[in-house]
Amino acid sequence: MDEVVSNSINFVGYPDSASFIQLCNLVRPQINAFSKSGKIIFYIIGVGVCAVAVVTAYAANSVAVFFEILTPIIVLVGVLVGSLKLSSKQAIKIQRVNYEKSIQKEPRTGSISTSGIFFKIVDGKTELQWTHFDRLIEIDGAFALCKQSRMVDAFSCSMFESKESFEAARKIALEKVKSIH
Repeated sequence: MDEVVSNSINFVGYPDSASFIQLCNLVRPQINAFSKSGKIIFYIIGVGVCAVAVVTAYAANSVAVFFEILTPIIVLVGVLVGSLKLSSKQAIKIQRVNYEKSIQKEPRTGSISTSGIFFKIVDGKTELQWTHFDRLIEIDGAFALCKQSRMVDAFSCSMFESKESFEAARKIALEKVKSIH
C-alpha cells in the first residue's frame, strides 16, 4: 500500500460546496415542478378559467365582473409561482448548509493512483478500486465518481496542491472510469 501512495496524487478535504451541489444535480437531477404534460394541462385550465370569466362577464353585461373574477386568479398564480421559486432556492441553501456541516465533522486526506483511491479519515483508512465505479461526471474544475444512480465521491480543484495535480488526477479517473459529460 505504501508503494501505491508514493506513486499517487495527494488531496486534502472535500470539494467546495458549489461544485458538490452542481455535481449532485447532474447525478440526480431535481424533478421539475411540472412536467411537459402538466404544463399543458395548466395552460388548458388557465384558458378555461378565462373563458368562464368572459362568459360570466358577458352574461352580466359588465367588463368589471370579468376583472373581479380574473384578478384573484392572477394573484393566486403569481403567489404560487413565487413560492415555488423561493422554495427551490431555500432547498439549495439547506443542501449547502447540510453539506458544509457534514464535512466540518470529518477531515480527510488521501491519494489517487492508477490502482484506486486511498482515503484516510479520523476513523481509519479506506481504499476504493476503480472497478467500484461505473461512471464519471465532470464539470469545470470538478468531477464525481458514481455507482449506478448515486455519487460515491467527488473531487474539485480546491482539494489538490495545484491545478496540474487536479488535472493529473482527473486524467487518471478518466482513463479508469467511463465518462459522462
